[in-house]
Amino acid sequence: STLLVTITREEEMWLSAGLVLLLLLYFMFRRFRRAPVSPNPFATDTSRTPAPLVCDQEARKLVLHKGFSANKVPGHLDAIVIGSGIGGLTAAAILAKSGKRVLVLEQHDQAGGCCHTFIKKGFEFDIGIHYVGELHERSLLRTLMN
Repeated sequence: STLLVTITREEEMWLSAGLVLLLLLYFMFRRFRRAPVSPNPFATDTSRTPAPLVCDQEARKLVLHKGFSANKVPGHLDAIVIGSGIGGLTAAAILAKSGKRVLVLEQHDQAGGCCHTFIKKGFEFDIGIHYVGELHERSLLRTLMN
C-alpha cells in the first residue's frame, strides 16, 4: 500500500516559501536569544594626571612595604590575580577597567615581577636581565643581540 501524493507547481512554491520563512524566523530568534554584549571598558577615557612622584624613601616604604593580612582583603572580589609581574598587572588592569573588583597578591615586597629594579651600594640593578639565556658563542640569540 503505497501512498502517492501529487503536488502542483503552486503548492510546491508555497511549501518552499514557508520553509524559507521558517528558517529565517529560526535564525532571527536564535540571534536575539544570545546574551547581551557587554560594553567596551576602553571606550571611555578614564586616564588621570599622574600624582607627584614621591622621592622620600621612608614615605614610599610606608605604602609599598605593607605586609599581607587576611583582614585587609575586601569581602566581595570578582578576581584574585596571583603574581604582580607584567602579565598579572596587565590582567588585573583590564579586569579593573571593565568594572571588576580585583585583588593582586605578590610574595615579594615590591610589585613588578621581573620588571622592577633595586639599588645596592648606590648601584641600580635590573633583576630581569638574568632571564636572558643562551648567549654563548655562536648561538642565534647572541648573534641577534650583537
